Amino acid sequence: MARFSRGDVVLVPFPFVVISDIKKKLRPALVISDHSKRRRYSDVILIPITSMVHKSVFPTEVIIEETSPYFIKTGLAKTSMSRCEMITTLPVDFIVKKIGIFPKALMKSVEHAMKNSIGL
Repeated sequence: MARFSRGDVVLVPFPFVVISDIKKKLRPALVISDHSKRRRYSDVILIPITSMVHKSVFPTEVIIEETSPYFIKTGLAKTSMSRCEMITTLPVDFIVKKIGIFPKALMKSVEHAMKNSIGL
């Protein structure tokens, strides 16, 4: 079983709901679970990343600009947005592969947006 770390950007068939059905689309996601700690199950907690970036950014979203100096480390193809209000847990076996990593400064922004998302 592959090991993943908090801050890894991975490709996963992320589930999404359409009228009366659940579909999956291969998309990037950010690992937010801490796998340095002993865990009972091999699930991974993820935040989806989308290239559908809106002009107005909500406090639960983080933009990853392709002009940013750390963008290349993320493995993303173009400017994207992490949707921190859409936290999801999936079996680690769903992960297709790791494509990059969020640097610490970007993870701080994600952590702030996650706190906004769940009211902390």
